Amino acid sequence: MNIRSPKPLESIPGFWTRMALANKRFLGLDYDGTLAPFRINRSEAYPLPGIVDSLKTISTSARTLLAIVSGRPIAELTTFLGDLHIVFVGCHGFELRTPHGKLLVMEPGKTQIDGLGAAKRLALAYRLGPSLETKFASVAVHTRGLPGEKAERIENEIAALWSGIASTHGLRCVHFKGGIELRADGWNKGCAVLALLSAAEADFGVYLGDDETDEDVFHFLRDCITGIKVGEPGAPTRAAGHIQNCWAVKRFLETWCSLESSTKEL
Repeated sequence: MNIRSPKPLESIPGFWTRMALANKRFLGLDYDGTLAPFRINRSEAYPLPGIVDSLKTISTSARTLLAIVSGRPIAELTTFLGDLHIVFVGCHGFELRTPHGKLLVMEPGKTQIDGLGAAKRLALAYRLGPSLETKFASVAVHTRGLPGEKAERIENEIAALWSGIASTHGLRCVHFKGGIELRADGWNKGCAVLALLSAAEADFGVYLGDDETDEDVFHFLRDCITGIKVGEPGAPTRAAGHIQNCWAVKRFLETWCSLESSTKEL
């Protein structure tokens, strides 16, 4: 077989050759900071031009299971990406929608729900209502757009407020790029991706993500997938390699599409 030689992926020798030779592939993608640049207004975080076209092309492959895996609810993801016939994983794994549109939801426990309610009330009392996002398995305070010192101060103060709730209600407090989130523990992106890998029977798995929540995938599945960190090199990560930014992800997807086409008949 003659495989064209696309640009090598840093720190992952032979990546594209292994991808092209695989019989069954899994490709998981975070959304914010991976497919879409960050925006202060989260409702304006649309994917880069051309990315949806690449996703549509990959979704037609019988050899690749494609999944978007995000902390956002699935309803937001489909607003940005359209009604693609792919797997959508939302709320850090607590929501899953199949390519045929069936929605599966994992409910947090009652203790966790009570804790999230208490955390929301604390944030509102702290006058953070405009920055507060509530999902059924988490609450988050967004600080993107604030001066660095102010954002850090708010996140640290909220972490201190939420730490006691987390320890007694089965919750986990996580910093992310542009905020802090308290979410139900016991299930995460890594657990969701593992379930998808098992269902796909993939012999080549890849996951791209940029944030701390994606480290659950890189760490939990380090023996099952190739993790690729989106962002400048040097940041601590358990991923096997990195690519620089959303534009590099766009080129990555275009290369994937090209190799899907050239190996379609194999």
